[in-house]
Amino acid sequence: MQGTSPGAGHIFISHSTRDMDSSLRVCAHLETSGLRCWMAPRDIRPGSDWAEAIMMGIADARAMILLLTSSSNQSAQVRREVEHAVNAGVPIIPVVLEGAEPSMALRYYISAHQWMEAPEGLTDAFLGTLAGSLREPASRTAEAPVPPEAASAPRQPAAPVPAGSPGASNQQGAGSRRRASRLPRIVLIVAVMVVIVFALLFIRKVSEVRRGLGLANRQAESGDWPAALRTLEEMEGNRAADSLRQRLLLQGISESHRMALDAPRQEGEAARRRWAALLALLQEYASDYGLDGEQELELTWTLGEALSALGAHSDAGDVYMEIVWNDDLEHAREQACVMACRSYQRAFDQEEGIDSAEVRALQLEALEILAEEHPESEHILPLAMDAARQCLATGFPDDALRLAIPLYESSPEPVIRSEAALIASLALEALGDGERAAEWLLRAQLEQEQDPGQT
Repeated sequence: MQGTSPGAGHIFISHSTRDMDSSLRVCAHLETSGLRCWMAPRDIRPGSDWAEAIMMGIADARAMILLLTSSSNQSAQVRREVEHAVNAGVPIIPVVLEGAEPSMALRYYISAHQWMEAPEGLTDAFLGTLAGSLREPASRTAEAPVPPEAASAPRQPAAPVPAGSPGASNQQGAGSRRRASRLPRIVLIVAVMVVIVFALLFIRKVSEVRRGLGLANRQAESGDWPAALRTLEEMEGNRAADSLRQRLLLQGISESHRMALDAPRQEGEAARRRWAALLALLQEYASDYGLDGEQELELTWTLGEALSALGAHSDAGDVYMEIVWNDDLEHAREQACVMACRSYQRAFDQEEGIDSAEVRALQLEALEILAEEHPESEHILPLAMDAARQCLATGFPDDALRLAIPLYESSPEPVIRSEAALIASLALEALGDGERAAEWLLRAQLEQEQDPGQT
């Protein structure tokens, strides 16, 4: 590294590309204050090796400003720049924006450095303080500061005072008393000023939060849920704003669900837009808070309804299977199995490009769990028959046979037994077992003869 005196080298600005606007603002203010800055990609010459240019930019720097945000926390490039600055002995000034907490990797390198918090963002006052700190000498002498008037006036030789005389001790004692009396007053003034500044910042912050909460409530009352949520997102990290955001998100889901249930009475695109709006709110809630647990069961059903209404039947089936697999929601498992089976059946009928084998496997898993845990359920027989027909029609003869034989053996109705035997015969024929196919065809005919009303 070249010299680290205040006049030598430049200020290297380490930032995430997502924070380019903030880094350009810092750079512009420092350069207006007479400090040279270096930042990528502005100072990388066309055709130069990117990594080499950044390494040289750090090596020639007298200090590094690290813009610490949620984006730079996740940036491997920023972490490498900080590591190289530490190895090169370049002083680092972390500037904390958005209340970001450094990742463990960054904390390892910057824990020994003095951070600068910017709770109000990159204001002119904050940038002025930052520029002032970079203009200060890197080291300070231990000597007491000399008043300007004393520094400019020519020194007059003092009359010698004999050592040990009363005059000598009086002079020394008076000087010490004057310095001691000034120090507490200066400390008190500085402390009062700091308290006032922090009080003003706190009042300003509280006022901003109240305005934001009021605006979000008004937007929600008008039905503009996305706008209300965006307003609260800008105050992320504030406990009151986070609590209100969750409450408004739940209210928005409830109101949108009520409107979406009326959507089928409308025509075409209007109905689709209502379900799409509900789905967006549900997905946002799932992303931020999750959908696990008893208290979220209602939201999970709503999510399945929204996906089905928008034609994403296989996704709806997957949502219902999450309930089936959740041991804490055992009381809802029967209905979840039914909804999953129906959703997967619709997926085969209406969706294109689905993974047929995976969807079929999940459908049969739901049906098997339903039959095992609720053998008396009235839904088993119709769901199994529909699945057997569909398996045969969509090229899954093994599964069709596996469903048809138990249906034949368990049903007392000749019409059901006849159709099940016919499905088994056709499945065996598709599998190349002609002899058994003929046997099951004969059984189908015998069952048909027992039901004269069947054609």
